[in-house]
Amino acid sequence: MLEIRTMRDLPRRPAPHRRAALPLRFFVPVLAAAGAAFSVMCGGPAATTPTPSGCIDAISPIAATISPDSQTVTATITAGPGCSWSAVSSSPFLTISGASNGTGNGALSVSVSENTGAQRTGVVTAASRNLTITQAAARTAIIDITGGITGTTGYPGQSFTTPPGKALRFVRFNWYQRTLVATAFGTAFLLDREYLGTPAGLSATVPGFIASAAATGDALRFSEDVSLSPSTRYWIYANVQGDFSGDFDSNTYSGGDAYSAALMNRNFSKAEAFSVSTGPNPNVNIDWNFRLLATPQ
Repeated sequence: MLEIRTMRDLPRRPAPHRRAALPLRFFVPVLAAAGAAFSVMCGGPAATTPTPSGCIDAISPIAATISPDSQTVTATITAGPGCSWSAVSSSPFLTISGASNGTGNGALSVSVSENTGAQRTGVVTAASRNLTITQAAARTAIIDITGGITGTTGYPGQSFTTPPGKALRFVRFNWYQRTLVATAFGTAFLLDREYLGTPAGLSATVPGFIASAAATGDALRFSEDVSLSPSTRYWIYANVQGDFSGDFDSNTYSGGDAYSAALMNRNFSKAEAFSVSTGPNPNVNIDWNFRLLATPQ
């Protein structure tokens, strides 16, 4: 005889002894963007994952435009505590000269080689942040009056006229003395008008003052913010006496005038007053030998 039973008819097992509830623990895979912190909570306190390495909040400045001279560019890195970073250069003319890695806030130093060609741009990368450095093209000789054969000593001054076209940046000036090689001495004062005072009176308060430059090596290097307009007359005066004997240009420079002062407390006057009356080229108006170099921009 076939007997059919339902689930209700099946014998029931006694209920098991209940145990105290245990905390539930499990792992959850979480994806986070680089540099982010995250936490997972399940009925208890948050568990925080440390900030990953390679994170940087900021680099300052992010760009720099510099002269063609060799120099060092510095930048500040802002990063969280425990955040590691490293810096690399992608350009052969840029070299990391300081620490190339660090943790937390830090400083980045980049050595830049002298530029002897066209304008160039390079990049230094620290983690995902870039420092872009643009270096101006090499200076060229804008005015070159360096072939003199007669002259005297004195405190020199010289006016000159910039060529038409572009403005001139990164200005460098050389005097050429007895040996006919580039030289510099004292401090040069760049003006936008004639000055007939004394060498001792030269200062930043003189009318028409633009900038001054102290001699460094064989050149007078004006600050990078100095810009000379095209087709414009300028004047430059020295506060120290130079030995130009045998070193004047016998072909008068048509773009400007030479000035001379015999003593520190004597006034400058135009070189026509010092025309040479003896020597191989008598009775010529004289000009100081000089060279103006700059980058047209």
